[in-house]
Amino acid sequence: MNMLFSVISVFFCTLASATLFNIKKKNLMVAATIGAVGWLLYKIVNNSTESIYISTFIAAAIVGISGEVVSRYKKAPATVFTLPGIIPLVPGAYIYYSMLSLVTSDYSAAAEFGAKTVFIALSISCGIIISLAFRTILIKLKPRI
Repeated sequence: MNMLFSVISVFFCTLASATLFNIKKKNLMVAATIGAVGWLLYKIVNNSTESIYISTFIAAAIVGISGEVVSRYKKAPATVFTLPGIIPLVPGAYIYYSMLSLVTSDYSAAAEFGAKTVFIALSISCGIIISLAFRTILIKLKPRI
């Protein structure tokens, strides 16, 4: 029940962020669905591997690949679908805790939270790079199909 509530919440949060990015109405639900599916995969992989980095990487890669595929179908830029789907994966809590630790002069905790923040951001970046490689493969295969 908790995971279902989490996925529904992320759907609406992704929908709100897509609205803030002025995405056209015909693409809002698709972008929100991609974000919710990415979050569902994040939660499933995180529960099975207990690694926030692997789960973030896989979720970002799936969001990116889904954005690329849907962008071909909807004839819209991939960022319309990818950017709102990545927003829930951003490590906001770790950024907050690292800043709080810096303000309270707990430098070891600040370094720990800061390192986690950087590694999660790198996981998101690598997932997006995988989707860009997937797009390149799609473009090269398209003339053959």
